[in-house]
Amino acid sequence: MLPNQLEAILNRIEDGDHTVEDLALLRQLLSSQNHSLIQQLDGKYNIYIEQGQNIHIGDRTYVSWSDEAIQALVQAIRADQADTSKSNALRPQELCRDRPALDQYLTGTLNRLKQQGCLDIQQNVTSGSQYFNYVARISDFELPFGPLSTRGEAIFLFSEFASITMPILQQFSGECLQWARGQINPKAAGQAFYNFRVPTHLCFEIALVDQLDAETKAAIQTMNPIDRRVDILWYEVPVVYGLNDKQLYFYSEPANFFDHFKGEVAWKQIRPVIQQLLSPSSE
Repeated sequence: MLPNQLEAILNRIEDGDHTVEDLALLRQLLSSQNHSLIQQLDGKYNIYIEQGQNIHIGDRTYVSWSDEAIQALVQAIRADQADTSKSNALRPQELCRDRPALDQYLTGTLNRLKQQGCLDIQQNVTSGSQYFNYVARISDFELPFGPLSTRGEAIFLFSEFASITMPILQQFSGECLQWARGQINPKAAGQAFYNFRVPTHLCFEIALVDQLDAETKAAIQTMNPIDRRVDILWYEVPVVYGLNDKQLYFYSEPANFFDHFKGEVAWKQIRPVIQQLLSPSSE
């Protein structure tokens, strides 16, 4: 734990209330502390102290706690505080009431994605007014289609909602797809062709909510996403997870005869993926 004096000075720097005397005392405290104690600053402020007093702050290295190094430290602390304030302003305030159920679902699902080769998982991602609790992606994701297979990126975006309706879900799904299009490797399509695969990306938009009404559940299960948007390189896959009943809701029942000719070949392959990767853990 940092000494009280040092912690108080760091707090004043974060608040923008520090003085010249604070900076002088800060340098004295840092210069007198041992290596292991100063390393407690690492991680939060991107600072690393090597043996021999090489001080790394951001992408710069200093040989001692000079005035220049202290100013760099102040800037790092203030930048960290600004980033934290921005993130907190954009982050919704616990829209789902059942926090234990939410945490259990996210923990189990993200672990399952890791087991499937998902090495890229980000937390607290913002895009415009949209906030994602987590974003995960699997590269070179394949789906079999008879003699052919598709290959592309599978992107999973998780966001919590206080309540959900079809218009809200459709807007969320569209924003997710727009964000995902800007994230893929531009060479992915060429790599798929080179490996005799059909280039196809999957965007799974997972809305997390405490409960859904019966009308919304039925609409999610019977409304074909292709009716709203068609993209030959993308499949838009909206999914809702209800925390209260621990159920996934997604397009699972073609509503009429014509829906069997609107991407049903693909949906038959996508539905098992949803169940396998996004179903709640049995634990």
